[in-house]
Amino acid sequence: MRKWTVVMLLFSATALAAPSKKRHPPTRRPPVSAPAPSPAPSPSPSNDATPSESPADAAPNESAPPAAGATPAPAPPPPPAPAREEPPSSKANVDLDGLNREYNALRDELFRSRAKAHLLGDAMFKTKIVAQFQYKAQRAWPIKKVTLKIDDQPVFTADSPSTNDPLKLYDGFAAPGKHTLSLRVECGATGEERVAYGAEGVFVVDVAENKQTNVGFVVDESGDGPAKLAKKREGTFDVRVRADLETVERQK
Repeated sequence: MRKWTVVMLLFSATALAAPSKKRHPPTRRPPVSAPAPSPAPSPSPSNDATPSESPADAAPNESAPPAAGATPAPAPPPPPAPAREEPPSSKANVDLDGLNREYNALRDELFRSRAKAHLLGDAMFKTKIVAQFQYKAQRAWPIKKVTLKIDDQPVFTADSPSTNDPLKLYDGFAAPGKHTLSLRVECGATGEERVAYGAEGVFVVDVAENKQTNVGFVVDESGDGPAKLAKKREGTFDVRVRADLETVERQK
């Protein structure tokens, strides 16, 4: 008991002897504002991922060197040589030669056919028709065209023929019996373009068997003439188409 009293007295004396510490007020720290949230980081591509490249930007891959002992790939075959075009002039010459040969063949065949028809006609038919033409108004009304038809089939036509001498229109075989001969002329006018005329004569004849029938056509105009008809716009066209017939023995 005495021991605890001595200890407490020593503790009290020590506490009274020690100077008292001056207490300072606590330091107030300024308020700290919360930092703004940082944006979420974009996901970075992994080291293993390969960035995509467009076909235009992508560099051609370098081919790996062939392994030792590997057989190299065969080289691609060379492109075929372009076809050689022939010049058009040679083709044109070939076509012209072919057309020329065809024309000559047709012409020869036509000549042979005509000769054969003449021989057959001479053997089968003994009847002929010979037609001639005379024009007597050439000075005032020059002729432009003359046409002869036998049974509606043209056998002669000519543009602006010479009429100084009689013009032979037909000389050939025909079956005996009735035939229709049609002659047509077309004429202009001397010194005038406002007047002209055309005339046609149709004649039906009976051709004698084993005989030759001569037909002479004559065309004339004896009216007022082109000058009066054009200037006065009045007058007369007097056109005559005449046919003279004659039957004779056939000339061999």
